[in-house]
Amino acid sequence: MDSTEKKLIQRFKNGDAGAYEHIFKKYYASLCLFAMKHLKTKDLAEEVVQELFCKLWEKRDTLEPRESLKSYLYGAVRLNCLRLIRSETLHAKHHELIKKEMSDEVWPEEEKSNDIQARILEAVSELPEQRRRIFEMSRFDQLRQKEIAEKMNLAPKTVENQMGRALKFLRDRLKDCLPVLLLWLWYFLEK
Repeated sequence: MDSTEKKLIQRFKNGDAGAYEHIFKKYYASLCLFAMKHLKTKDLAEEVVQELFCKLWEKRDTLEPRESLKSYLYGAVRLNCLRLIRSETLHAKHHELIKKEMSDEVWPEEEKSNDIQARILEAVSELPEQRRRIFEMSRFDQLRQKEIAEKMNLAPKTVENQMGRALKFLRDRLKDCLPVLLLWLWYFLEK
């Protein structure tokens, strides 16, 4: 690592936004292309690189590249791509397992399936209005707690607490069909 790069890294570690911008402009495009080779999609590649630059800024005071900044950044992108690929692979395996579990082995008759779904929806409808809306936005609309908090003008902690209470109520209310309830909720999360 040459002295110019050492100075740039030191400025960056000290919180110099100009140094950060210089690093970003110098490496962003090439890191995205590198990530695309692993991930095969531009959007995922950009997401991985953007996340790296965010974390890099957040933890700038701990940055200690052993060789060069370039090799450090490329190594970090490669590692994050591999983690994402592993995560996507596990997600796909879980999705297939859920599909299998929700087959005839779990619900051998359509009537039984409809009965259980009706019981779950009935239990959801028994939740207090705000808690029910939070639960539905989370599980059916697939919104994150932060998004729900913004839409409902609530504190994120309130949304988190209400979700916890909703799930506890449903577990208690539907304990005789808890395994099916868990699969049903997971199924809606996967859609």
